[in-house]
Amino acid sequence: MTSTFSKAASAYRNVGLESRVSSSSGHELVTLLFEGFLERLQLAKLAIELGDVSAKVRHFGKAIEILSEGLRTHLDLKAGGELAQNLDALYHYCSMRLLEANMKNDVAMLLEVHGLIEPVAEAWKQNWMKNANQNSIEPTVVTGRSGSMQQHFKAFSSLAAYGNPSFAGV
Repeated sequence: MTSTFSKAASAYRNVGLESRVSSSSGHELVTLLFEGFLERLQLAKLAIELGDVSAKVRHFGKAIEILSEGLRTHLDLKAGGELAQNLDALYHYCSMRLLEANMKNDVAMLLEVHGLIEPVAEAWKQNWMKNANQNSIEPTVVTGRSGSMQQHFKAFSSLAAYGNPSFAGV
């Protein structure tokens, strides 16, 4: 792929993303953050497998940035109650695991984080779609597994559970 083509493709992707972001609600933007996070994990995994250190560092860095600055920093821990506190702890744990996975080139740790965040992202997306279609959000249970450890979250039972949709920084 030529450098010119690569730059053009990148610009096209950025315009598409900017268009999606500018026309999205807060709920949709959180969905985009989750999608971007999971995509960065896939790209980091590929970079490890290809031995591309520069790309690996870049993708791990972006994934950690999405977790810490896009999702974790903007949790409303007071209004969000137990759910927000559980998400805060999960995002912190995942950030630490990603730092370690980056240092050790450990795909298993990366996959662990993917397995913990993917069900939360899917629950968010399903509840957002349900809310958009029915103007109500019903409780959903999300289960993430890490080895023998199980974490259960009662996710998104009402808007009051996580406060203003802009809690995720969007």
